[in-house]
Amino acid sequence: MVLLRVVSLVLVQILHSVESARSSKAATLNLGDATLLVVDGVTDEGMKLAEDLLAREDTNVNLEVEHDDGSKGTPLAVAIHAMGLPDAEDSMTLIGKLLARKDVDVNAPLTAPDGSTVPPLMLAVKAASSGAPSGAEMVKSLLAQEKIAVNAMSAGGPSKIASLHLALGAAAKGSAGGMEAARALLARSDIDADVEMVGPDGAAVTPLMKLALLLKEAPSDANLQAAVALLVGRAKPLADETLQNLVIGAAGKKDEL
Repeated sequence: MVLLRVVSLVLVQILHSVESARSSKAATLNLGDATLLVVDGVTDEGMKLAEDLLAREDTNVNLEVEHDDGSKGTPLAVAIHAMGLPDAEDSMTLIGKLLARKDVDVNAPLTAPDGSTVPPLMLAVKAASSGAPSGAEMVKSLLAQEKIAVNAMSAGGPSKIASLHLALGAAAKGSAGGMEAARALLARSDIDADVEMVGPDGAAVTPLMKLALLLKEAPSDANLQAAVALLVGRAKPLADETLQNLVIGAAGKKDEL
């Protein structure tokens, strides 16, 4: 994979130095090659190739790309996934260019080596939650897409979660990026604030129930209180009176600030 990337880079450099080679460049290298160059930090060459290809209507913007870790997905999914990894290169410029294409599939998931799948929005929330510099920007850029599926869930493993679960979970642990992502998700009129998370044991629980149970164990946790407060007025009140009182208390703490 690395050797192939090096060869691709050499080809890019050669093709860019010869004006007459422009027509053969698109046939030699594709948007997947450009994406891998960018996420590897070969930004100038990768972006030049990406821009040339994205200017062509016949370029397949949803072709499958394989990342070095074995995951596979569209250039958009792979670029967002790479942004959430440690020491990641900032690929936001490429992501913006991809999102500008009307034919880009904003919901095509990334497939992990174990066969599980994760939608791009959740990958962006993960990046934001981990503190990626452009993480929140990625989330908001995806949410600005008309066709984005805000309630799409991961699939293939014992657990099933949506982007909201991931964002709120990170916010409850003090992640500023997670809090910003959660706010952006909950600002959507089509968000399902009661979307159920399925745990490894098969039990389903709503975001508010999950957070309220955690708050019961740590009632003075300010991060948990802030995360719970986000759901007040959006999620259905809990039937459990004790837990619902904790939720009301968390909302009151927010109002006092």
